[in-house]
Amino acid sequence: MGSHWAKSSTVNIDTQIKEYAGIFRKDAGIIKSTKSQQQTLQSSLRAADSRKIVIEDMVEAFLSADIPLQKIDQLLPFFKKYLKEGGAISKAPTLRQIYLPSVFEKHVTSLKLLFDSMPPVMPQLIHVPCCVHILNLIGETWRDLPQFNILKRFLQDIKDVFVNTPARRRRFFEAELQDNIRNEKLAKIQSILQNVREKRIITIYIHFISNFSKEFVHTLNFFQQKNTPVFPFIELQLQQLNSYLESNRILSDFGSSLEHLISTLYFNPVDFYPIFEAAFEAAFAKFSLHIPNHPAQELFKACQIFDPAYFFYSDVGRKNIRLYSIINGFDNSSNKLLREWSIYYDQQ
Repeated sequence: MGSHWAKSSTVNIDTQIKEYAGIFRKDAGIIKSTKSQQQTLQSSLRAADSRKIVIEDMVEAFLSADIPLQKIDQLLPFFKKYLKEGGAISKAPTLRQIYLPSVFEKHVTSLKLLFDSMPPVMPQLIHVPCCVHILNLIGETWRDLPQFNILKRFLQDIKDVFVNTPARRRRFFEAELQDNIRNEKLAKIQSILQNVREKRIITIYIHFISNFSKEFVHTLNFFQQKNTPVFPFIELQLQQLNSYLESNRILSDFGSSLEHLISTLYFNPVDFYPIFEAAFEAAFAKFSLHIPNHPAQELFKACQIFDPAYFFYSDVGRKNIRLYSIINGFDNSSNKLLREWSIYYDQQ
């Protein structure tokens, strides 16, 4: 009995580890605590996180100071010698791959927060609208003109049927109407085409718009040119459009061609002229609202000096350099600048 008790109560490393599982571990025949290993692991993880933060801050500092990251490669021996764990700093390619994306995301986030807070902080900020966008707004005044609603609805129905449903282009119109008599839009189109009066009015409106919108298209094409120095001519284009709109809004004669068409369709041209004038009045009102108050209006005027013919077809007052002080560099007229300015306009 005694020998059995002695055998069963033998204590060794293995029995202790089994009895205190999770607390002790066996390492080369020596019992050790697992707690110290866990602490070492946690410490290592904390140290790794700390190194990551330090390196990320270093990358951000280099970028903020406008120092290329490849310069870090030259500093690695210094970091390794004088900084604790300086040898953990990687070379530039690794830094770009691992740390640069997070620095960039942080920068983007800060910019978003800055822009979100700008209106109350910086109310003097000015939005400079695109001239092409303004021209589109001017053109939309004709599309939204109440007198043109009959044309607008007619064109929208055609678009819905034949543009948004391309398969119907291949079908004969009357056959489509017979096969699908419930199609309300097709029925509307057919109804207008069969209504002689409405069809004639639409014909007149289309003729008017196709002829008198050419100036809008011309100006729009001017602003959409690529690889062409158009800036010195912006003011001329805007002046021309302004004159075109202003003169036509009080026009009493819209040309013999349009007058002949209206008469041929058994209408009195005088009855349509107020509608045409209203179209130009709406366009001119939109132009007057946006263009004269455009933030870059004065710059458009000043940059005309870069048109070589500007001085040739102008009075001597345009040679006054003070008129163009809005252009960066022209506000401080040094002797050198005045000399160059004199040579410039004398050569024109």
